[in-house]
Amino acid sequence: MNNFCPLHDSNACQHTARKGVCQDCHFDFETLDPDEGMFRLRRVNAESVFAQHQKTEAEKQKASANEARFVKLEAELEQAKHEAALSRAQAEKALAEAEALRSRPSPPSPEPKAASPTYYTLIRADGSPIPRSAEPEMIAIPDGRYLRGSPATEFGRYNSEGPQMEVNIPAFEIGVAPVTVGQWKQYVAENSIKEFWGSTTITVHSPEKWAAQTDEHPVVRVSWNDAQAYVAWLNERAESKTGRFRLPSEVEWEYTARAGTKTPFNFGNTINTDQANFDGSNNHYRGTNSGDYRQCTTPVKTFKPNDFGLYDVHGNVWEWCEDVWHDNYEDAPADGSVWSRGGNQDKRVLRGGSWGSFARDVRAASRDSGTPDNRSYHAGFRLARTVF
Repeated sequence: MNNFCPLHDSNACQHTARKGVCQDCHFDFETLDPDEGMFRLRRVNAESVFAQHQKTEAEKQKASANEARFVKLEAELEQAKHEAALSRAQAEKALAEAEALRSRPSPPSPEPKAASPTYYTLIRADGSPIPRSAEPEMIAIPDGRYLRGSPATEFGRYNSEGPQMEVNIPAFEIGVAPVTVGQWKQYVAENSIKEFWGSTTITVHSPEKWAAQTDEHPVVRVSWNDAQAYVAWLNERAESKTGRFRLPSEVEWEYTARAGTKTPFNFGNTINTDQANFDGSNNHYRGTNSGDYRQCTTPVKTFKPNDFGLYDVHGNVWEWCEDVWHDNYEDAPADGSVWSRGGNQDKRVLRGGSWGSFARDVRAASRDSGTPDNRSYHAGFRLARTVF
């Protein structure tokens, strides 16, 4: 067995009993008889001892460097784990906040109360009055806040109805009912328009069971572009210049349709054909029994109004809104304004459902779209007005 005098510590040399390190006292010892203290020794070459020492030191430095690298990597791993846990916690917090927003009561708004309608006199260029039957009938809507869209748990919900978001609505005015055939006839006559039905006498196609529209029915087969032309005419002919007629923004439309409610319909969680005009032949919305399918429009104000005093917000005719179509409410404005940027610029929003819609499509949150030039027997429009 060989024993070497340590080069790097303070142990005494076994041969000289001298302390410290020097090139002259390095020997190795071959044990012959430990009990007798007999050893065989030979001088060790100093250069080889130093070489071994340097090699040992290099290996220690390398090991130390590897250890430092390992500690660094371990610290980086722990940091990555911490950041991942933090990101997950943030995501879970955001999800919890979103769920809380959906489940908590809607923000406080004024108690819906139907105001008295306002009629706006229309004047011809020569100063003579246009018949009163053409006058827009508008309701003042107070400012307020509400939760736009539908919760994920709402029966019949579409993905386009979310995410839900709180929206602030400035005060404005909206039509008591959709624009009627009688009002549209007057517009056509005043402007000597050869209407797209072929004459100034407005009729609709007459499939089986379709009733001819009277002056009290909502006008149909009017495109978004047609509605814009009608609005421009009203602004030109309205005697009062304290406001501007327009189409409602989509968010205004839903605010007034709900009238302070959070249920799928402003009268509750279910619907039947005694409450609105839609295809009730195969209803079964949340267990509701089937009802009538009239296969045509009904005169406006046939059914009860909501708490804002508005008629026909569920069914009868789809109603054009000012907005460009977006697939959902991500990044939607929260101030009640028209959403005109982005989205599908070739389409405009329709709300409310029609006489041919199933129950799920006449909910307050239901949405649809059409091209601006599309004229459908299912679509009409309702006016809005900005008050200066």
